[in-house]
Amino acid sequence: MADATAIIRTHLASKSGVTNLIQATGGAFRMFPDLLPQYDPDSRTKSKRQPVQMPACTIESMGADDPTHNTGAAGIITETILIDCFASTRAAANSLRLAIRAELNAFRGELSSVWVFWIQTRINSNTFEQSKIGESLKTRYISPITADVIYQEATTATPT
Repeated sequence: MADATAIIRTHLASKSGVTNLIQATGGAFRMFPDLLPQYDPDSRTKSKRQPVQMPACTIESMGADDPTHNTGAAGIITETILIDCFASTRAAANSLRLAIRAELNAFRGELSSVWVFWIQTRINSNTFEQSKIGESLKTRYISPITADVIYQEATTATPT
């Protein structure tokens, strides 16, 4: 089965509306699998570690159905992807979420080795968190978006 989170991440990394918001100085794309790191992965030594730059995102799979049917392999998979958009202000988190939604909602086409029949996004409620990073208390706003991705492994013929 294809890794839908990696495919969606790669797709978003190619879209300037998203990369303009979460491309770090030096070119790193700040969309992390599963969890937001406490420190910037580009910080080389412990004495010079910096908190991860904002805005940033995490992407994870919330689960997928089994691509089988009682008569055999169906091949069509529905997977739910959660993308959390983190920023130091609510407006910045919402802006990033809307940019991601604009690239994903109602998408249909081929991405990597997968044919995407449809992506349906849902806006989830905002929240914020406070955590101690280094010696200071940081507030981060979180704007989540959920995407249901309906896909199958690509074949030589485009599905109808």
